Parts: sequence; C-alpha cells; structure tokens
Amino acid sequence: KVSNIKLFLEGFAAELAPKLKLNEWKKHELEEDLRAAGMGEITPELFVARAATKALFIGIFAIPAFFIFKILGLLVFGASVFVYFGETKGITRKIKKKRAKIEAELPRFVSTVNNKLTHTRDVISVLDSYKETAGSEFKDELIITVADMKTGSQTEALTRLEQRVGSALLSEVTLKLKAVIEGNYSEASWTMLAGTFAQLQKDNLKKKANSIPRKVRKNSVALLVCFILIYVVVLGQVLINSLGGIF
Repeated sequence: KVSNIKLFLEGFAAELAPKLKLNEWKKHELEEDLRAAGMGEITPELFVARAATKALFIGIFAIPAFFIFKILGLLVFGASVFVYFGETKGITRKIKKKRAKIEAELPRFVSTVNNKLTHTRDVISVLDSYKETAGSEFKDELIITVADMKTGSQTEALTRLEQRVGSALLSEVTLKLKAVIEGNYSEASWTMLAGTFAQLQKDNLKKKANSIPRKVRKNSVALLVCFILIYVVVLGQVLINSLGGIF
C-alpha cells in the first residue's frame, strides 16, 4: 500500500536525519525558510533526509531498469536526481506561493484597517478582528503576530512578521502600523495607501488575464517536447538493437 511505503520512507528519513551534518550557514538558511513556509516544526536535517530518501527510493529502480533498457535506467536515475532537487527547492516555491497569496490579500486588508482606524487606534484589536476573515496563510501569520504583540513589543512583533513573509508590500503596511502604535496616525496617508493597493490589485488582475494565452502556448510546447522525447528514446533503442545485431 502507498500509505505503508510512505510510513517506511518517513521512518527511514527519521533514522537518517541525526546522521546528517549540515554546515551552520545552510542550517540557518533552511531554518528560516522552513519557518517562513509554515514548516517550523521540521528540522533542517529531517527536511534534507526526506528529500534524499525519496530520491533514493526512486533511484533504486534504476538498477533493474539498466538491465532491461539502458536508456530507461538513465531516465530513472535522472528522475531521482530531479526529485531530490525538486524537494529541496520546493520550499522556495512554497514560500513564494505563500507570499503571493498574502500580497494578493493586502488590498482588502489595507482597506479594512483604514476604515477601522477611523474609530480606534488599537492595532492589536484591529489585527485580531481581521484575522477572522483572513485567508489561511495570512491568518496563520496574524495569529502569531497578535500573540507576539500581546506578550512583547508591538513594533518588534510587526518587524518579525515582515521578516517571516519577506514582502516589500507588507513592509509598507507594517511601517504605517508602527506609526499608529507610536501615535503618528495619518488618515490621508492610509487613504493614499489604500488607493495605491487597490490600483495594484487591478494591475495584477490585468496581468493574469493577459498571461492565460501564453500559458496555453507553453503547455502545447511542453506536450510536443514530451512526444519528441518519447520518439527519440524509442528510436535510440531501435538503433542500439540494430547496431548490436551488426557487431
């Protein structure tokens, strides 16, 4: 069963993780990335071990594949390498995806905060109330931030939010929130910020609409390349068999 294989791979990765030695720079980088991706409960060693285990599991099949079909063996080996780098680099894609979702929500967030700040300057209550309607990615970050603000410095909690998400757009918002906390609320600046983000949202929607035809063409090209590769592999095997018969 697939579930049993998954459990076996997880167990193997757990055994492998303590044996891995990562340099301090790489370990720190992975810790930051895992935290930003919402995977802070996983150690850098376990993350690398999981990627290596999946790659090894696929790579094992390259051995019998070489005896059946040499090109197939190379393809399976290549697939195992692809899986390893795909897994290790996948965290970067996950961070970018999370950041993109949070940034897409910022126009609504800024508009809501702008309205609420006309009635209250309590930033904690504003963030606390917004998180109930926030998207899952932004909600998780707001839960952490609000708890952080309640137990320590509010401005430092917002700085840590910036660092986790790594978004220049979010930094613009937190900068103005810090100003409110410090007693420098400006209704005009918040109204201007809300207008800027609303325009940014419109521009992003236009870009998405314009990119759809290009995506269709890319998928068509990718499909054509797959057919060509299959043809080349089959033709290569036929040539190898023919040459083997001659020599």
